[in-house]
Amino acid sequence: MEIWPDIGDTGSMACILSKSVIVFALGMISAFGLTAPAPSTGAVVQFAAPDQPAAKLPEPCSVLVRGTFVSLGNCAKLRADGSFSISRAAIVRLRFGRDGLASIAIRGRGYAYVRRDGRALLVPTFDNGPDEFADGLVRVKIGERFGYANTRLLLVIPAEYDGALPFANGRARACIDCTLATDGEHTWYKGGQNLCLD
Repeated sequence: MEIWPDIGDTGSMACILSKSVIVFALGMISAFGLTAPAPSTGAVVQFAAPDQPAAKLPEPCSVLVRGTFVSLGNCAKLRADGSFSISRAAIVRLRFGRDGLASIAIRGRGYAYVRRDGRALLVPTFDNGPDEFADGLVRVKIGERFGYANTRLLLVIPAEYDGALPFANGRARACIDCTLATDGEHTWYKGGQNLCLD
């Protein structure tokens, strides 16, 4: 039987907003349509989460090894708070960095950062890889909204924005009621209410 780790506290949320009108420009970003190889067939894996009803089946995920996606099987289970719980069988196959995080790809959703305890959050795909941390924060996607998490994968700015850019010099641009636009190579946000987060 596969046991899902207990993720525990999702952390506190805080955000300070200041007004600013901006034009968003994102270079080389992909929408969350990353594909990964099909999981291997064979063994039946049972999943149990003590604090979550087993309402949804685990989703296939992969890890990038020397330029090739390697299947981790159906290892990602969506939690009620919008995070994912990654199976222990997959966790032991991941290479964690000094920050205590590893990255995986969840089929049809995109990249996610994973903690050693199995908590994972989706991040935007940028330049064919997971979005990087800037100023100690990374953009995360929960449902259809963006927020920001720290290196412990705790939300520090709630996922309440329709678009968001990475932090730089202590500030980030976000928008509400904006949409993605593209010219085929570059993608940016347009319309809506633009905000500066600090």
